[in-house]
Amino acid sequence: MAHLKTLATTRNLAKRAKWKWAIIQKIYERGFSERDIVTLFNIIDSMMALSKSLQADLIKKVNRLEQERSMSLVSPSIKLTQKVTKEDLIIKLFSLRFGVIEQILTEQIRKLSDEQLEELINVLLTLPNITELERWLQSRTKSV
Repeated sequence: MAHLKTLATTRNLAKRAKWKWAIIQKIYERGFSERDIVTLFNIIDSMMALSKSLQADLIKKVNRLEQERSMSLVSPSIKLTQKVTKEDLIIKLFSLRFGVIEQILTEQIRKLSDEQLEELINVLLTLPNITELERWLQSRTKSV
């Protein structure tokens, strides 16, 4: 079911989140063991990817459900517990905008100070192409 609903909601993450929640509720209703639930969560999470905010909302619902059922499971979404740095977010946004970012550019981004990262966030959407990103980084990383 998770696979079919993932295919059916390729361009609609909000609808996918609703289906993911419905599937999770069914798992709890069927009375699977904690180990089986965690295994199924991992499979569903890998298959039915959501935006971070939708995933966070889903986890809140799952936590409420677990509290209602007095279950003590490890959080079902390992992805949610992973720390996303500013650098990771910036690199991801540039990758989405311009395609694959060369490793040398990602290394330069990771070497930026917090102040420079904030500055880059502020100009992120105004840089028209990857060449301008390269120029921006070169002008900031000479002293790094």
